[in-house]
This record gives sequence, C-alpha cells and structure tokens, in this order.
Amino acid sequence: MAPVVNLADTDYVLIASAKSGIKTLDELRALALKQPGQRTFASAGVGTVHHLGFEQLNQLLGISMVHVPFKGGPPGAAEVAAGNVDVMFVSPAAAMGFVINGRLFPVATGGVKRNPQFPAAPAVGETYKGFRVVSWFALYAPANTPPRLLEKIARDATEVVRSPDIRGQLTAQGINPVGGTPRQMADLVRSDARTYGETIKRLKITAD
Repeated sequence: MAPVVNLADTDYVLIASAKSGIKTLDELRALALKQPGQRTFASAGVGTVHHLGFEQLNQLLGISMVHVPFKGGPPGAAEVAAGNVDVMFVSPAAAMGFVINGRLFPVATGGVKRNPQFPAAPAVGETYKGFRVVSWFALYAPANTPPRLLEKIARDATEVVRSPDIRGQLTAQGINPVGGTPRQMADLVRSDARTYGETIKRLKITAD
C-alpha cells in the first residue's frame, strides 16, 4: 500500500469520573502517587491508541495507573462515567454526552492545541511538548500507483476536506480537517510507529 493523504484527525480527550474529583493533571498525578497501583485507566483494548496514549502519560507523570481494557471506546467511557474506572483517553464523540450530563469531567486533550469542543481543557502538550494522542483517517492506494496520480488524489482530497462546507461538517463532530501530501502522510506513519513502538517495547505489550 502507498500512503496518499491524511484526510483528518481527532484529538482524544482525557476524561475523569465525576466521582473521582480529578479535574487537572496535577490532581491526577497526586492521586496516583498517593495510591500507587490502585488507580485505574480504561482503554478500548490492548494496543489501542487509548491504551498506548495513556501509558505514555503514565511515563510523563511518573505514575503507574492500572490498565483496564474494554471492547471499544464507548463501553470504556461508560465505565468511567459510572465511577468503576478513574480515567480514560477517548474520542470526543464518546465523551460528549457524559460530559454534558455531568458524569465525566474533561481533564485535558491530546491534540497539539486546545479542542474547541472542550475549550477549558488544556492540551497535555501545553505542559509536555510533543505529547499527542490522536486518531487519524487516511487514504491509501495500491503500492504500484504512479506517484503523479497519488499527488493528484492528495491535492483533490485536500481541497475537499478544507472546503468550508466539509470543514464545518467535520468540526461539528470533533474531527479536524487536515489534508497534505503523500510524503507528509508517510512521515506521520513513521513518526507514530516509532513513538508507539517504543512504548510497546518498553512495557513488553503483546496481543492477547
């Protein structure tokens, strides 16, 4: 397969159970240090961005919260909302309903800047430069596709996702239009593979 273009991405939001009282990264760190091995974080499964992203946060904060995997983001968010798990990185779509009804608190976001859906929640990267927990949506093509055709598809797709109408539809769902070139898409894959690969090796994470 050949990378064509990164169409869009979505920042994950770090949610905390309203019952936990956690509203900042400092409060999260203090609680985890006070009760080592007792505080928990949810994910959509072993090796998902929810899982690996929080493991990176564990390392940054110098804490060791316990991983509790679920079969998908929404089930995990529901368990955090119920107070059965403390925190989770999850998509804005999975978190929003619980945030609106007050069962979840948006502690921080995983994008490079603040998410307009959660304007009061700081991006983790504001404190820890380079930190990022994001899912991206890309176009790929068969490996033998001529480079000129890949570049044309990328240009056309970029024009579409950045058009006012499509941009508005995407941002309303918490999705950020991106666009770009085949080379930028390839660079993103290499960067994420290196970052998450290092986390997997450090923690010796294996598929069940």
